[in-house]
Amino acid sequence: MATAATTTTTIDERYEEVRALIYSQVNKFARQYGGDVDDLAGEAHVHFMQGDQTYTTGKTATGLDIDQPYHVVIKNHVWYGLFDAMRTRVRRHNMAAMQQAGETDVTLADRHEFNADIMAIDSSDDARLVLGLVLDPPAELHREAQAKGGEPRNVRSTVRAYLTRQGWTPERINTTFEEIRKELV
Repeated sequence: MATAATTTTTIDERYEEVRALIYSQVNKFARQYGGDVDDLAGEAHVHFMQGDQTYTTGKTATGLDIDQPYHVVIKNHVWYGLFDAMRTRVRRHNMAAMQQAGETDVTLADRHEFNADIMAIDSSDDARLVLGLVLDPPAELHREAQAKGGEPRNVRSTVRAYLTRQGWTPERINTTFEEIRKELV
């Protein structure tokens, strides 16, 4: 592995020194985040060129001296370049999806109101009981949840503890919470 690139070596020689490293980064990135290996390899070569140019100038983009070995600079440029490109693609995709949604969809979503009574009609007896404990808890449960911090997770753990004290099995509790979660989605 090359530890220093000098201006006396050609870019072809420097590339051959880190070629295996570049493809290793591409394959690792593809496994971790997905993507076409050939497309990622093309992007990686662009980032290699940028990293090589940065290293040969001896300064980072912020003007600091480079004190890392050549292969580390190239590895970082390739990995972070691929990651930034992926993040840009995702951001553009999300912006396009938001533009396609339009005003009508936002207006419909704004007018939606949650009605627990309607949700409870199609729910099981267990789900209705848990909904009642969450939405209109007995004073004892309310005080216990507030003592824990009053956050939704505290209410959930308090209701779970209450149901356990009432003789419910963890499987029954989990099944009921999952039923409620599916109803809400």
